[in-house]
Amino acid sequence: MSPLPHQLTDAFLDAKRRQGDPLADGVVAELIESGEIDRVDRDLLSLLRNDQLVPADLPAPVREYFEQTEGPLAVDPEALHRAQNVFATYGPEILMVLGFYSLPAAYAAHKGVQVLYRTAFLEKRPMRRVLETSRMLAAVMSPDGLAAAGSGLRMIQKVRLMHAGIRHMIRTDQDRPWDHDVLGVPINQEDQAGTLMTFSYLVLSGLEQLHLTLDPDDATAYLLTWSAIGRLMGVDDDLNPETMAEAATLTMTIRRRQIAGSPEGVALTHALIDGYAEWCDRLPESMPAAMVHFFLDDDALMHQNVAAMLEVPPARWFTVLPRLLADFFGAFRFLLGRGSMQARLARWVSRHVVAGLMEAADARGATFSIPDHVHDDWKLPVRRARV
Repeated sequence: MSPLPHQLTDAFLDAKRRQGDPLADGVVAELIESGEIDRVDRDLLSLLRNDQLVPADLPAPVREYFEQTEGPLAVDPEALHRAQNVFATYGPEILMVLGFYSLPAAYAAHKGVQVLYRTAFLEKRPMRRVLETSRMLAAVMSPDGLAAAGSGLRMIQKVRLMHAGIRHMIRTDQDRPWDHDVLGVPINQEDQAGTLMTFSYLVLSGLEQLHLTLDPDDATAYLLTWSAIGRLMGVDDDLNPETMAEAATLTMTIRRRQIAGSPEGVALTHALIDGYAEWCDRLPESMPAAMVHFFLDDDALMHQNVAAMLEVPPARWFTVLPRLLADFFGAFRFLLGRGSMQARLARWVSRHVVAGLMEAADARGATFSIPDHVHDDWKLPVRRARV
């Protein structure tokens, strides 16, 4: 039985906003006290980029942290296999949904977005977040990515520790004091749970909007796998849903509490759209804004115009084209057949989005690759890229 409360009250989630991650926060505190935080940060960046084993000379608190967070992943192997097959099949569409739906939806969370804005580089280098998010997703969804010492597991461990470092940095910033009473702890449990839902439940919702409906068992497996990843990331057990109904309740409750316009959310959204337009020159310049409009003009979960809250710029006729095509193909699915024209349209756009990211990352010396075993299956119109 799931530990997620039957009734998600405001009082319960208010308390979660006052909680961070005791395990990772404790490690960072010890490193700062011992003066070893800078060296550890350099070692972890190298570890992440090279997918190497944990260096034996890391300080004891870090070695113990890696041992404690090594897993195993608390999900049935069959569910994990199904989830990885979902990504192998719909990976381009999932990466497109993340960029044009999940990330802007996260920027609309007016409290959680404050941390993202505080880290500064997101507005100046918006595609860095896209590349890091896409790379992590490809790693955790690859075969053996979540096995012991797998590349996906290493990324999860590093990101969890990085979150603790950001929490410390923000809470001790004397120049820009953090409003704990209003915002709670930076990267708190509610915000982490909401982010987890953008990787799982919102992705499934986005695929449905593209008329790519998964087998219910595959959708549940995808959700359960991300809930297990959430536990490795330090999300409390009672914020990890185990059914689609629980995920829907958790997502909509958090969105009811958090979705609102903010200057920070608007700035990050504009930077994201501009970044996609610059990097993905395979697509019409207006297409990134059009895709955000497609997903967020009438949010499928809360029926809010989130795009308006984020002041997404108009995209001329491209704004209505994706919606008209999706509605047309959905209405005539009984004639067109499952997986026909609307699926080919989504695949064409998503393939070129992923290919554009790979080409732009390569040109700029950034790190982004798609595993060889799915590169050819997705028929990406770009040469293979390696880390």
